Amino acid sequence: GEPGLLFLLNGMKPGTTIRAGQRLRTPKGEFSIFVDKSLFKLWICYEGAPFRAYPVCVGLDDRTPATNWIVGQKNPKPAWTAPPDWLEQEKMKNPIPYGSPKNPLGEYWIGLESDGYPGFGIHGTNQPETIGQKKSQGCVRMINADVVELARGGSHPHAVVTACHRA
Repeated sequence: GEPGLLFLLNGMKPGTTIRAGQRLRTPKGEFSIFVDKSLFKLWICYEGAPFRAYPVCVGLDDRTPATNWIVGQKNPKPAWTAPPDWLEQEKMKNPIPYGSPKNPLGEYWIGLESDGYPGFGIHGTNQPETIGQKKSQGCVRMINADVVELARGGSHPHAVVTACHRA
């Protein structure tokens, strides 16, 4: 496993010194990520049971599909490839670099892969006030520190990410 997951499972801060003989919890089962669009929550689940919750922002006008994804590419300090209509309106060119006030991706990008739903991901945000709301173009936004923790915790490269809306 990845060291970040070991820290997360044992409630330790990244960079904590692990000593010989120290007892640690280690994962042996399957992880998944579950996003509830109604509650604006993302859960890391271990063997199907919620393990850790984070507040999120989801897509405006139900643009976050209720589907299953597989975790794909993880990118710290991501550049953003903006949609053509936005580029024309802002008179800018792709890619929008990390750190630009016009780049909404924050500190980390975790790509999500699913047939029929390209371009979706879980990412940080430069607009933390949108957490708990429907404001994104469809991606799942997280507080920057939370998405970094999620990504460094292993983000479970084969994890299924399920987004749903409860009535």
